[in-house]
This record gives sequence, structure tokens and C-alpha cells, in this order.
Amino acid sequence: MSENFTALTRLDHNRAVGQLALKAGADVEDVDGAIIWGNHSSTQYPDINSAKIKGKFCVAYSNTQIDCTYVRVVLITYVKMYNTAASIE
Repeated sequence: MSENFTALTRLDHNRAVGQLALKAGADVEDVDGAIIWGNHSSTQYPDINSAKIKGKFCVAYSNTQIDCTYVRVVLITYVKMYNTAASIE
């Protein structure tokens, strides 16, 4: 078994982390604990319940507007729709 195994869900994870970092005004290296459930399709679910930005849970991270509405409307929709569009091309 290879030690360098990866999957398309890693790409989806990186997109979610990038969006969280962008929203928080942080670097992607500052985001930890974001999870992608499911496969590389429109059925996947980006889960930030355990995600932290600079050591603070991202829903409580100061100077940002990461809240339930952002996660439901923007983050989840962005990751799901991007994958659907990329799969069609």
C-alpha cells in the first residue's frame, strides 16, 4: 500500500479549507479540523463542527462572519456546486 494515497475528496477538503480561510482573513495553514463527508459529488457535506482557525473553533473565531447561515448557504453550496460543475465538464 502506498504511503502517498489521496483522492478527489482531498481536493474538496482543500476547497473548503480555502473558503474558511478566505472568510476569516487567515492563511490556509491556520485552518485545522475541517472534514468532508461523502464522496466527490453533489452529495458530499463539508463539516466544520470541529474546525479551528488559529486554535479557535471557527464558528467562534473573532473578526469573522462564519455562522450557520454562511456554512449552509455559501460553503456547502460552493463545494457541492463546484464539484457538480467540474464533473459535467
